Amino acid sequence: MAVKIRLKRTGMPNQANYRIVVCESMNQRDGSAIANLGYYSPYKTDKPLHLDINLYNEWLAKGAKPSEAVKKLVRQFEKGPGVLRSGARAAKVKAVPDVHTAAEVTAGDEQAGQTSSATSENDL
Repeated sequence: MAVKIRLKRTGMPNQANYRIVVCESMNQRDGSAIANLGYYSPYKTDKPLHLDINLYNEWLAKGAKPSEAVKKLVRQFEKGPGVLRSGARAAKVKAVPDVHTAAEVTAGDEQAGQTSSATSENDL
């Protein structure tokens, strides 16, 4: 029987998470797995993909065939962090603008200096 490396769906409806697993090719998508190699969480922003690349390479050497989706994820994993955050989801993450402009900061420093000098005159 052929062994495949593919995604196993977990999570709630409309919030899918996937495990990267090794299983028999005739097993159901969410059926029993021989080994877990990692996970892919498309809704997670900090670390959407975790993969044990050494274990993945061991299974490839043993003759396991990866699915197209797993091949794509492994290519992105090898490129480095941040590659998976492209597209529509990245557009939703916006940089928070700095609330204080340079003029406000200098004005605040001047006001702080005036109040400290006023209190020192009153103390004498």
